[in-house]
Amino acid sequence: MHPLRSALWALVLCVTLHPLSAHALNTMVPTLRYAGVGLDDQSLLFATDSYTPNLEARLFPCSDMETIALSSELPAVFKQWQAESMTQAALAPAEVAMKQAETKIDDDAAMKADEIPWDQYLYAGHVRYTVDGMPALRNSHINYLALGITSGVYLGIMVGLHIYQMNTFWADRSSRINILEDGSYAKGVDKFGHVFGATMMSYASTQVLQGSGVSVESSHIWGTLMGILYQTYVEIEDGYGRQWGFSPTDMYMNMVGATYYLSQYYIPALQNVTEKWIYTPAPWIHEQARASSETFIDDYSSSTFFYSFKMVNIFPDAIASHWPRWLNLAFGYAARGLDTPQEDTKLVFALDYDFPELFPDFRQTVGGALGDGLNWVIQTLNYIKFPSPAIEIGSHGMTRFNLLYPFKLSVGSLRF
Repeated sequence: MHPLRSALWALVLCVTLHPLSAHALNTMVPTLRYAGVGLDDQSLLFATDSYTPNLEARLFPCSDMETIALSSELPAVFKQWQAESMTQAALAPAEVAMKQAETKIDDDAAMKADEIPWDQYLYAGHVRYTVDGMPALRNSHINYLALGITSGVYLGIMVGLHIYQMNTFWADRSSRINILEDGSYAKGVDKFGHVFGATMMSYASTQVLQGSGVSVESSHIWGTLMGILYQTYVEIEDGYGRQWGFSPTDMYMNMVGATYYLSQYYIPALQNVTEKWIYTPAPWIHEQARASSETFIDDYSSSTFFYSFKMVNIFPDAIASHWPRWLNLAFGYAARGLDTPQEDTKLVFALDYDFPELFPDFRQTVGGALGDGLNWVIQTLNYIKFPSPAIEIGSHGMTRFNLLYPFKLSVGSLRF
């Protein structure tokens, strides 16, 4: 290839790929008059208006090629061009940095405008906190570093759960999936567990997304889908376990739990009913553990699932004005002594605590990241049922009062 042609193509490439080269070309070309450059055995004329009319370009033949000879003034022109180019090159990083700063300021202002004030982001009439302590957003402003970190932690937890279940429930595997309808399994307590599990997976996924800058609505939608996806994966793995199976009823309950969670976002009245779970090892409450359980997860003799109603938002104003905001009423279901002759089911009517209403706003009392973290922990613990006064009605006709359900206390001949 002709060396001058190579230089021209390189120049075109530089101009195309680098804006600084384009500026250099625009600075240099008007100061020079090119003439008679031989390309492809033809004479190609590059003519531009000269800003230096005293410059003359003359042709000198050189074997089989044409070249350019410039006047003695050319070195000074080049020095001037070189100085201007170096000045522009020095200014370019500063200009880029300035534009980046301006862009960041614009992005920060846009995100600030999309922040939902704390007193407007409510759940069942109380402030809804976020995992990172930042206000929820109307529109997404993704923080990719936070998304990467939280996604890594989230994925790590999922892998840990997978390994745990592969070594317990799924250790004995089949080569083909088994469909097993088990609607009566564990007296139905298992089904309440699937609803609760789907709810919690959707909640956790939503929090991860919100902490990464995803908008409130999008985080709820995608969080719900992530919750369903994980529960579906678990159910499919159950289908390959020789002692288990893919249960259509379990999948229905997974969908109920995740869909109810999402519905609470769009229908605020549903926020007044929260599913809760309490786990107490059966021997601690003078009951028999489930005989066939392998881990605490499937020891349904030790679990009770509740639906807690926020009565201050349900009662008429005349009653609600005298009702403690932190006091809920809860209805629960449990089974005791599963797979034993003492098998029994329980209906439970209990008082319950609304933790966000019971505790102060730690942003005001503690402040900083610790206060934000405590608020979020208290909000999350509200999915757990803590011991409280309750009336327990057994399927065998036995009814008893528990001062701190599910514990059975006694003082002398008194049992409660």
